[in-house]
Amino acid sequence: MKMPRNSMVRVGVMSLALMFMIWPMFGCAADTVPALDMRPVLIEPEPLDNLRPELAWMTKDRVRVAWIGGGISGKFPGTDKTRGQVLVDAGFNLIRMSIGVDKQDRTKSPDLKSKLAADVKEARRLGVPLLAGLQYGTHHTEPYRKYRAPTGVLAERSCCPLDGVYIEHHLGKWAVAIAEAGADGVVIDTEMYQSDESSYPGPCVCDDCFNVYLKAFSNDWKTMYDRVTPEERGKWLSANKATAHYGWYLAKRLEDQYDGIRQRCQAANPLFLLAHYHILGALPGLERGLGTSEVPCLVLNGSEYPQGPISLSYQNVRRIREGGIPALYLPGLWILKHSPEAFSGHALTSSLYCDGWWGWYAEALLTQVGTDDPAAFKSPYGRFEGTSADDFLKSLTAMHNRLDELLAKPKDQWPQLKTFPPPSTGDVARRRGNITIDGNLDDAGWKHATRFDMKWDRFGNETGPPTTAWICWDKQALYVAVNCGLDDDAELYVPSQGRDNVNLYMCDGIELFIDPGKSARRYAHFIISAKGDVYDSMMTPNSGGGIYAPPNWNTIFGDPDWNAGAQVKAANTDKEYYIEARIPFKEFGSTPAAGDVWGANICRPRPPHKTWSATYGGFHSTDRFGELSFR
Repeated sequence: MKMPRNSMVRVGVMSLALMFMIWPMFGCAADTVPALDMRPVLIEPEPLDNLRPELAWMTKDRVRVAWIGGGISGKFPGTDKTRGQVLVDAGFNLIRMSIGVDKQDRTKSPDLKSKLAADVKEARRLGVPLLAGLQYGTHHTEPYRKYRAPTGVLAERSCCPLDGVYIEHHLGKWAVAIAEAGADGVVIDTEMYQSDESSYPGPCVCDDCFNVYLKAFSNDWKTMYDRVTPEERGKWLSANKATAHYGWYLAKRLEDQYDGIRQRCQAANPLFLLAHYHILGALPGLERGLGTSEVPCLVLNGSEYPQGPISLSYQNVRRIREGGIPALYLPGLWILKHSPEAFSGHALTSSLYCDGWWGWYAEALLTQVGTDDPAAFKSPYGRFEGTSADDFLKSLTAMHNRLDELLAKPKDQWPQLKTFPPPSTGDVARRRGNITIDGNLDDAGWKHATRFDMKWDRFGNETGPPTTAWICWDKQALYVAVNCGLDDDAELYVPSQGRDNVNLYMCDGIELFIDPGKSARRYAHFIISAKGDVYDSMMTPNSGGGIYAPPNWNTIFGDPDWNAGAQVKAANTDKEYYIEARIPFKEFGSTPAAGDVWGANICRPRPPHKTWSATYGGFHSTDRFGELSFR
């Protein structure tokens, strides 16, 4: 159901003509500068409020997905039952199986002809939806357009996410063929296994993407296109405060691209489900393209694999609901990493407090089912060491029976979510004495700053080399210094450099989060490398009016158009490194007063991921930000 136009989330800036005054930086004449009209990109909220009656079970019973490699019509070892029957008996209500295409000739899919028909027939007999798996960014077939990152780097293998020919060749036509063959849906695996990286580090600025944007919003696209080199496009967008607008436009185009595939599939089967695996928002616009208010996109999220549902899981559920995204959120659980009891416990929690769960790799419940074959426990596709398939199946059967009973009861009778220690808290002293930002922490001001010992990794374990932070403030700025020890055999690792390079998160350094007023709706994210390079962005998962913004390049990576004006210096030895920063309050739009409380966290992005306030999940878990009280 499309919402009324006046209820749309308006993304971007008010319509204006932005004159490109930076062009002389690129050797261009300033007297022939065209204009860019950044009209708002309109994103319509499409909440899941009109679910088809045939799919009501998804919210009533929760979605319980078994991710397997083989089919479901074969026999389970040592029994007369089919593999599908065993999964259904254990309480699964949706099965994802692999469907391959010929890696040398993508016009052919032997699996589609040889095994899907029998598995569809068995799924009908069992009354369970069957989804076929497709891979994105894997087994590339030339020719196709390559992705170009905002840093200017042209990918060697990663495809442009808006290359319509590539998407049709690798996904679109096969999704339609699977729908016409009688399957109930597809799962698009967007973890790009044979690409440059497993996900995109920002919106694509390849020739076509940049060209299409300029044609839509420039009064002289050809002149602009010719004057900005491919390597400078990201810098050009950032310098002209157009990065956020560009990102929203690409997200809308990507939504439209997958919306077209969805419509073709649902022409064959109106209830056809389109799901994706990896991370919510990894391809901004994908969830909205694959789902509608009647037939949701299923998000098979991978962040929870090794530890079960985390605080970020529940944030993502809220984000979907409040953002009007037509999706259901399913945390993934890795069978290899959990005992049967722990695995079932995490599945129960995910089902009660998210929209269900999915198990990877559930093929391990159907093959090498005993405990005598060491291959049954081999990473990454095996089971938890020393367990049989029956151990898991019995535990899951009991858990799903309990889930059915709990879902029939009021929520106040459900098991309570696991509680964690409260987030860290600390007072921030006023600056007393001079501080010079030079990478040395010998100034008088640091002697009176508040000391924060970073003992924990992100899961609350005391581990890793010593790490200490000091923080103080005055009326103009926040001052932060961090001393990061290195393990005896460790070498400084800083493979990425440059201003606003999001890949700095892979370097030795720190990530700093500052949430004025502890709103959890708008916070600053800094990545500062051990060499002193800075990425600063304003994260806005909330777009205003209490509505979370749909996943977008800017809600995932932040908006690098935002610049805090921070002064940063770093220094290092073979045993440790130091980072020193002065961050003005001006760009936050808020200056603290004595007694105010802001949210904050300091983290080390490299293992063992030390934090000031343990997040029990990703660093961006805003409800786990610590509290800084200004004194």
